[in-house]
Amino acid sequence: MILSKQRNEKLDHEQVVRIKAFGVREPDLESAIRELALLLKSNALSKIASVCADAINRFGFEQIPDGPIFACRL
Repeated sequence: MILSKQRNEKLDHEQVVRIKAFGVREPDLESAIRELALLLKSNALSKIASVCADAINRFGFEQIPDGPIFACRL
């Protein structure tokens, strides 16, 4: 959910309960796949790429390989 799959699998029961206490629901894989199909069909990914490129070019964000998707240069 928040971490990588490998790190999520290492969460103990108490940590999972704490995460759920904040309203995080169990994933619904079928629903997620349908939403992804709609995004792919609607050409939303090109819009997302455009917004990301704009953030990099106009606002000083940079892409960080193998890390968070974007970070702001200070």
